[in-house]
Parts: sequence; C-alpha cells; structure tokens
Amino acid sequence: MEARSTLDSEDRELVAIIESNLGLCGLFLDERDEAAARFRSALETAPPGARLVRAEAMLGIAALATAAPKTAVHLWSSGRSILEDVGSPLGQVLERVERVFLERLRAALARNVFARLWDEGKALTMSAAAEVAEDLARGLGEPERDAPGAGAASLAPTS
Repeated sequence: MEARSTLDSEDRELVAIIESNLGLCGLFLDERDEAAARFRSALETAPPGARLVRAEAMLGIAALATAAPKTAVHLWSSGRSILEDVGSPLGQVLERVERVFLERLRAALARNVFARLWDEGKALTMSAAAEVAEDLARGLGEPERDAPGAGAASLAPTS
C-alpha cells in the first residue's frame, strides 16, 4: 500500500478500478477473503472524488455481506444512490450480482423492513457508507460473521 501513496490521483483511481474488478472476480469465484480484501483496497486506494469506483467497491462488499443483511441493504442502497448521482448504470456484471443478491436479501427480510433499510442506505453520505464498507470488509471471512455460502458465493439463482 505504501507504493500507492506515491501515485497521483488519476493513477490511484485506475489502481482502485483494477482492485474492484479483481474483487468481482473473487466474488464470482467464491474467493470471499480475496474479494473482500480487493474491495477494501479499492476503497482505501481511490481518491475521495472517485465516487464511481468507491460506489462499485461498496456494492461488492455488500454482496459479500448477506450474513449481515441490514448492513448489506444499507451499503447496496447507498452504492446505487451514488451511481445514480453520477449518472452511471450498473453494468452487466453488477446487474447480475444485484439480481441474485437482492433476491436473497428480500427473501431474508420483511418487505417493510427492506424498504426502510433501503431508504436509510440512500441517506448515508459517501464517507459514512465507505467507512461502514471498510469495517465490514475487514470482518468478512471471520467465521463468526461469515457462514459458508452466506454471501454471493454462487451467483447462480437459487430455485
């Protein structure tokens, strides 16, 4: 991480994008610890103004965190809100993650609870959501917080 601190803002953003993409690879390959580390690194590396990559990293962390559904909904909602603010669509990979991820969260939470959590997440500031995401990513992979298959392990729809 020390070498990253010498990069200019534009290069830091590019490295953060790559880290987030590697996190998505880890998510799809069910390499949860690796994915969490990559998403956390993307958040830590991205300059404060790199809202798009920070939002995408938050979405990745949220997808890993279905064992903590309330926090996962907050993060996903916040990340989506940021993407909407910058006028960016999800893209094919995150659309797939969202479809499976939200299906599982909606099944785990009562409809009114999900809606309330979604609204609370939209109200989070970027810095507050990023802090929650970084803390959550540090805890992912700890056995007491992370049961096997609890996250986005298999992105194949469950039926």
